[in-house]
Amino acid sequence: MSKSVGTPKSFAARGVAIAVAALAAGYCYQTFFADSAPAFAGPAAAAGELDTSQLPRIAGAKETYASALTTIFVSPDSVAKTTDSTVAGLTEAEWKRYEAPFSSKADNPNVVILTFKKGAQGLNVLITLAPAQDNKTSVSYTAINFANDLPLPKDASDVLFDPDRPYLSSLTTESVDASMVFFNAEMIQRGWSPWSVKDATRKPGGAAQSTDNGLFSYFVRDGHKPLIVLVQRQKDGRTTAKIEPVPESLLTAKPDQKEEKVETAPAQPSAAAKEMHEAFDQLTNDIMKQAHDATAETIAGITAKQAPATPAQPEAPLRALRDTSAPIPLPEAADSIEIDAASGNVDFTSTSSVRALASFYRAEMKAAGWKEQPTVIDKDTMAALRFAKGGKDVSITLMKMGNKAKVSATGSGLVSADAEPESAPLPDAPSTSQVTEKELAIQEIAGLLVPTPNTLNGSEKSLYRVQVNARVPASVAAVLAFYRRELGKRDGWKEAEGAIVETRRAVVTYSTSDGPAILTLSSDKGDTVVALLVRKQAEASKAGMLPKPGHVKLLFGNVLDGEASVTIDKKTVKIRGGLGAKKPDGPTIEISPGKHTFSFKLPGRDVQTDEVEVADGDIWGLMVGPGGVLALQMY
Repeated sequence: MSKSVGTPKSFAARGVAIAVAALAAGYCYQTFFADSAPAFAGPAAAAGELDTSQLPRIAGAKETYASALTTIFVSPDSVAKTTDSTVAGLTEAEWKRYEAPFSSKADNPNVVILTFKKGAQGLNVLITLAPAQDNKTSVSYTAINFANDLPLPKDASDVLFDPDRPYLSSLTTESVDASMVFFNAEMIQRGWSPWSVKDATRKPGGAAQSTDNGLFSYFVRDGHKPLIVLVQRQKDGRTTAKIEPVPESLLTAKPDQKEEKVETAPAQPSAAAKEMHEAFDQLTNDIMKQAHDATAETIAGITAKQAPATPAQPEAPLRALRDTSAPIPLPEAADSIEIDAASGNVDFTSTSSVRALASFYRAEMKAAGWKEQPTVIDKDTMAALRFAKGGKDVSITLMKMGNKAKVSATGSGLVSADAEPESAPLPDAPSTSQVTEKELAIQEIAGLLVPTPNTLNGSEKSLYRVQVNARVPASVAAVLAFYRRELGKRDGWKEAEGAIVETRRAVVTYSTSDGPAILTLSSDKGDTVVALLVRKQAEASKAGMLPKPGHVKLLFGNVLDGEASVTIDKKTVKIRGGLGAKKPDGPTIEISPGKHTFSFKLPGRDVQTDEVEVADGDIWGLMVGPGGVLALQMY
């Protein structure tokens, strides 16, 4: 499998990792790295991709970075005032703000996280003080692609939404009947079918049943848990609407069950209604238990509101677990441990504090020969640690979540060469949900093709390269046939000799008018993971950026005000403040391929070191920022 391709989890993880790495290093910029962070999407992206750079901004905002996936700008106002203005602007643009159900709100006046929904598009807004911007207020827009999109009335208020569960509740001024008509039509449009318990079949025309003060209807969809839509009239005249999963047992009529009738007050609820409410009670209990037990993924050091506590006592140094198979030391208090040695990911929770865990890893990693790299995130509620050794890296993020800490570690230093592959080295068993080559259609992303239907897609772009990724419910043979069919029709695309075609993988190279391209396909659990990479050789050549044969080109930039210097391959480059921060006009050098340890000097700080591994013919950008040097492949 290509290193640039991964499972749905790794697609998202790479996007988050780049964002966290940039924040940890103190970057807030618009540079030649623009659009280089990978964009990733789920099925909901078919409704249209969101361009965050086109969203409303407050008066006086100064842009620092802009791309379709993420846009960052600085506000001259306070966090509170900026929050009010941002909410007003997005609301005027018909974005609906929502909260996560079954969770507590943050209690930090300097960090505000908001979520919005507009149709099938989602938006995360982070508003916080920016130390790297003289403590001004930074606003970050990040596109969210929902795992499950649920309909929302136009006048909806008090919205609670969880796209993963999925769950949605809201209030509307529409009547019960009008609301059910709306939800019936919108659910069908999203691929759901109304289900009749009495007839045990789908009812395209609707299958709503009455309750004492409203209506409810079950909906089914292949590959998804059944959902119930419940609309009820409140005493204040508004209608409350709720959508959530239900047990499949509710969709099957009991042998002696008779057709339900609408009861008139004060009659007792029907047997089905009782069963439904009992199911809701059980679901609520389950959800609340999960909400207390699970660790929600989020950004920033935010804790739930808690009652005042007595001052914490100093924690004793943590001790490491012995005889574990983990590729990284684990403290004795580690719980819910998940290890993916093949991908290099370790996750666990702990009752220890963020500070104690950070001290533990600094000591353990140093003892193991790892060198800590500087970051700017080191707080009681969140810490980001980076380590390097022998050309490998490890990043550890620690976040306080309620009364526990969530620890996530990733990096090349955690990948085990002996790890078992995710699937056995045998041909995949045909999936009942696999589609054929003829059923695959074209979806264009970043100017390149991916097959649809797909369960995940995304793109990675820099100045002189573009790559699209996808996960397709089809065999390698079917996806390869699709690409040979469609790429063969494209002007300037020609398949080169030497293609590698096997049952579980395929690697095919092409020549294009832009430059060389490579298609990599690999089988994973009945799906095919796709990576299509194009190197923009013509553009790089026109810009004079192509290295000589046997060499690598480095392009430097500096977002700081003062001069910085970088020494690599026995060559020292001085970069004045701001050079290469807005466009690729920084100095360049050529070095030899391979692993390089380089040193760099930031204004007012001691010399530091880092590592980068480059290959013959590559072009890399090295951007100097407050936290060090950020390296990104550009060709």
